Order: sequence, then structure tokens, then C-alpha cells
Amino acid sequence: MKQFHDYVKDHAERMPDKIALTISGRQITYGALDELACVVARQLVGTVMACRNREKPVSAASAGRYAGIR
Repeated sequence: MKQFHDYVKDHAERMPDKIALTISGRQITYGALDELACVVARQLVGTVMACRNREKPVSAASAGRYAGIR
């Protein structure tokens, strides 16, 4: 079964300039959404790697805050 990010990537490859989301009047294309997802993923991976030496696991919420997701 495909996951959500797979659908976004597929749409970004086929029609990168098509509007994927409209939030508060701002339109975001599939291409921009895919790129943003890649940036967030890289930041989250970097955060997890930096936190591996901690005794306490990092929650998804705190990892999101480190990556700039609110």
C-alpha cells in the first residue's frame, strides 16, 4: 500500500506546477510540497542522528520543533 508521501512524489513528478494545497490564501504546488517534504526529512534525520547519544528518546513533537515544524 502506498503511503501519503508516495502520492505527493508521484504527483510532483507528473505535474509539478499543479496546486496541491491552498493555506490561508497561499497556494503550494506539488513540486514545492515535495521539495519541502525533502527538506523537513533531511532536518529530522539530522536531528535524530544528533540526539542518538541522549539517554532519553526524542519524541516526534520535539523532533518537529527542532526541524522548525509547529
